[in-house]
Amino acid sequence: MMNSKCLLLLAATLLATTVHAEITARSSTKFVGRITVATCNIVVGDDNQTINMGEISSAELDAKGKSAPVPFSINLYGCDTENKNVKIAFDRTGTGATGSLIPVDGVSGIALGLLDSDGSPLYFGRKTIGQKIKKGDNTLLLSAYIAKTGPINSGSFSRLLHYTLYYD
Repeated sequence: MMNSKCLLLLAATLLATTVHAEITARSSTKFVGRITVATCNIVVGDDNQTINMGEISSAELDAKGKSAPVPFSINLYGCDTENKNVKIAFDRTGTGATGSLIPVDGVSGIALGLLDSDGSPLYFGRKTIGQKIKKGDNTLLLSAYIAKTGPINSGSFSRLLHYTLYYD
């Protein structure tokens, strides 16, 4: 009987120890970032624009090879430096992007092209020559056009582009 009481006491002690045992798991979380000197701020709305290219006739593209350029701008404010050169690089994402033309979604046989303020083509995935900025507010002038790249289907098209500004 003494042995059974001892066993019962031992079992109760083990059970109590097990019930109060804390379960732990070790893990780690890494936080990373980058501090930059923001030379200028992009005006709210200019960081997420929709440029309406309008209706473009396939006959115009057949005759001229490309549409008339549609101007657009990226407005900057709070530039805290002058005599800096701001360069833009539009990402070269998606398939079929070659040089200064990038395919659009929705219509085959056309591609989107961009021009800088001097009318020179921008090459996707590369920085532009750049534009001088002054202290305060600045406007980066650009334009977009549609180029014929093959047999054209009619319909609506779109293309989302991401860009990065670099300051020299």
